[in-house]
Amino acid sequence: MGLPDAIPQSVLFGNPDKAEPKLSPDGRKYAYLANSDKGVLNVFVQSLDAAEAKQITNDTHRGIRCEMRSGFNDQQTCQMFEACQRCSH
Repeated sequence: MGLPDAIPQSVLFGNPDKAEPKLSPDGRKYAYLANSDKGVLNVFVQSLDAAEAKQITNDTHRGIRCEMRSGFNDQQTCQMFEACQRCSH
């Protein structure tokens, strides 16, 4: 009996589909980290009744890897993650 197939590196070390979801105080939106069209983790905000999310950060290098806090609005979330991005590079 041989060894099982190895787990692909992308499964172990790749970006998640979505991470760090947080609900807005009014319960109508949520923010999360997800891959941009360039494959880099960025912050997205989406209304619970909307089909599409709005990307509110635009990191093109390392991706955003900060813990998200609850209680946000689009502007506050964007400012928080831009500050986090500056600190992590």
